[in-house]
Amino acid sequence: MEILEKNVANELANRIVTDFGDGNYRKERYIFDQITRLPDHYVSNRVPLSPLLASLGVAELLVILDPHPNNSSCVKDVSVHFGVENEWAYKVTVDEVRAVVSNEDCDLYLLNTNGDLIAVGCHEDSIEEGERIVWAPTPEANT
Repeated sequence: MEILEKNVANELANRIVTDFGDGNYRKERYIFDQITRLPDHYVSNRVPLSPLLASLGVAELLVILDPHPNNSSCVKDVSVHFGVENEWAYKVTVDEVRAVVSNEDCDLYLLNTNGDLIAVGCHEDSIEEGERIVWAPTPEANT
């Protein structure tokens, strides 16, 4: 696990809102509330998280925990898990991602190491057969 610097985390959050919203990242709002559009040539999918992670074929991912104050208990829980204090952005292994997303009330964003959004988990996710179902915007070529 590696903690991402605050400016890098802010740039990634801004990129999500630029790619999937109006481009005006507002820290006082949930990031997922600022996701208002699907880019051209993307499709919207709700998928179980474990198969999604297995299909990526990567060793590391970036995780952004929503910095909104209502997500602070998640930020605290994940920080405690990693033995750090109040951090909201990480580079982690796929196995470490599983530990982070096990907190079902956690609002989070999974990105590849290039900063491309892979999946969004939020406190409203459903659980089906013990598996968290997340939103995964997918380029049409990958469907």
